[in-house]
Amino acid sequence: MEGTGKMTMQMRDTFSYKGVQAEAIAVSPKFSFTPAKSLGVTVGSWSTANYRGFWCDYYIDDMLVIHNLYLFSEDHAYPILNEKKAEEIPIYRHLLDDLKRNPRHKTRQYQDGFPMQYSDIDYYSDYTGRIVLGIDPVQNKPEQERYRSVIELVLDSGIVMETTDITDLWKAAKGRSDDSSTSYWWEHKENSYSYLINYGLMGL
Repeated sequence: MEGTGKMTMQMRDTFSYKGVQAEAIAVSPKFSFTPAKSLGVTVGSWSTANYRGFWCDYYIDDMLVIHNLYLFSEDHAYPILNEKKAEEIPIYRHLLDDLKRNPRHKTRQYQDGFPMQYSDIDYYSDYTGRIVLGIDPVQNKPEQERYRSVIELVLDSGIVMETTDITDLWKAAKGRSDDSSTSYWWEHKENSYSYLINYGLMGL
């Protein structure tokens, strides 16, 4: 990117915890799932807002699953996944129609196509690590007031092994942390929530 232009906001994975909307505040280590590694599908960057070529809706109850998967296959090959076929994403249909009507339309950047979606697949994730989730987020609120509650999950091969309510710790963290290292939050709990508040999402 040239000059001082801002990077395009990236399409992020979404999360739901026990049926309630949530946001991933921190994840460590990074999620290992990729369509190439897990499905044998080579994805491509179809938009400046989605360089990695896919995004997921994660559901967490007693285990972590990918409920919906969206991806753009470079060779337009979409295998059946958990007995589900890939389908068009309705919100992109009008862009494709615009392109067909006018090849010089501003959507010509998408002439190679749009991503497809796998809905309700509940694809099991074997992730092992820790996730901090903000539950029931409220938009346009300061970070410490944004969530009804904040929890920390420990997962082993996709199974939730521990759940800790850290709401009080989260709300008590104020100001920039004195810890300038990139230590994971559980190594220095006394100040690392401040780090998360100030530096945002880790790991995804």
